[in-house]
Amino acid sequence: MSSLDSKAGAVTDVDYIEAIATVNEHWDDLERYCDPSFTGSTFRIKQLDTVGMSEMSTLRNHNVVEVVDEYGGRVLDYRFTSFGEDVIDIVRGIDSDTLPETNQFQTIRNNREVIDSLPGEAGVEFEAGEFDISAASIRSLRESGMIERVEQNDYAADVWQTTEELTAIKVWL
Repeated sequence: MSSLDSKAGAVTDVDYIEAIATVNEHWDDLERYCDPSFTGSTFRIKQLDTVGMSEMSTLRNHNVVEVVDEYGGRVLDYRFTSFGEDVIDIVRGIDSDTLPETNQFQTIRNNREVIDSLPGEAGVEFEAGEFDISAASIRSLRESGMIERVEQNDYAADVWQTTEELTAIKVWL
């Protein structure tokens, strides 16, 4: 059982994990704009704070915050959604170094079945054919640091191995 399972039930949705990583990435900004409790209060992002508007747009896309009131122009009041409050509680209780990098989520989305089928331990060697992995998936997983080539063969299948990165991601999934 992962650390998330005990806090939020069975967390297996990539969108949920991505929201956690996004909140973690914007934690310092949230502390600057919001009440330290992150609950029950609204906060305002003003017209001149274009960085804050951009960050809030990202958090809105992940259903972490919602617009409460608009005052015309670029002044908006936000509040956390109940989902956002759950995510904040989880972020407070985790080691953020174990979160997948935000640039890895597209790879996770596109290769979820492949990731689930691979062994969860680092250093396990395999050939792509053993798990019916396409060349595109191999490339994507390699570029995301989830697997690495051990042996390149001209007339036989290449040998790959799982990495610590994949092990950490599988804990979240």
